[in-house]
Amino acid sequence: MHALVRGGLGQRVREIVSIDDVRAWKPHRAPYAELERRAAVPANELWLVAAHRWDVHAARTYGWNAVWVENLEQRWPPPAEEPVHRADSLVTAARLVTTRR
Repeated sequence: MHALVRGGLGQRVREIVSIDDVRAWKPHRAPYAELERRAAVPANELWLVAAHRWDVHAARTYGWNAVWVENLEQRWPPPAEEPVHRADSLVTAARLVTTRR
């Protein structure tokens, strides 16, 4: 949440699911399923924004949309398929998500 507030996006995010809520680390299905439950929308309407490529890969595996913020990790490794959406910052990722809805 701190990154969202620093980026001026804190008021625009409705739900954040922590691994503390489900007692399972990503890429386990539980965190994704919990947010699906809370949002009460199909997986294909949800977006994950993450700086870690394996989180993006997992979200896409579960049917979500995802944006990889590529400022921490500079390469997308095999065997995961390339991310559909990339951003160079959290603000850019938020803009991308809001224009795709």
